Amino acid sequence: NLSTAFPTDKAAYVDEVARRNVLRTMASLRQNSETLDRLVRAGRIAIVGGMYNIATGRVEFLNEVTQGLDESYSHPALNRASDRLR
Repeated sequence: NLSTAFPTDKAAYVDEVARRNVLRTMASLRQNSETLDRLVRAGRIAIVGGMYNIATGRVEFLNEVTQGLDESYSHPALNRASDRLR
């Protein structure tokens, strides 16, 4: 029961719900657009989601590769951006 959880558990729960929503939205974009899906598969675009942390001001970028959703997909621009953020 969420109402009896400790505050940190609530925060983790809310973060996980938000993360899943971002990933679901990213997948939905490809599922509902043949054009976007084709461009992603061709490596011409990347669909990237983000989780903004208001406490730190940092953005965690989510993509299908880092989330294990599409291991065959790689985009050079996305790889360079990920490298700069590490």
